[in-house]
Amino acid sequence: MKIGIFWLYKQQIIGRAIDINQGIEGYKNIIDSPDTHIDLWEHSGYLREQYPEIIHYEYQQLPRGRVLYHQKNQFPIVYMDKQLHNEPTQRLIRDFFALGERPVSWNRDEHYSTFQAS
Repeated sequence: MKIGIFWLYKQQIIGRAIDINQGIEGYKNIIDSPDTHIDLWEHSGYLREQYPEIIHYEYQQLPRGRVLYHQKNQFPIVYMDKQLHNEPTQRLIRDFFALGERPVSWNRDEHYSTFQAS
């Protein structure tokens, strides 16, 4: 199982998944990735090499989210854009972060709302 940040792009999950032991305890018993969406988007050679066309988007223009781990209760927590709350996308997230079939707390978060450029 991994934690990290992600976007949905062309019906696939892109981002960075890291081992839980590489995370940081941001809140009591919650292990989080040290990555931020803006930093990964703007400075990741990996994302730009695989998807050069994303240079035309701001990081907030694609649906995005974050996977954390509740250490005490031992389950993943996913915060994401409301448009990602559907079974096919949840399956993609499960696969990208190796969540398997364990219970997951799926949450909407306004922070991850998609911004549309005018």
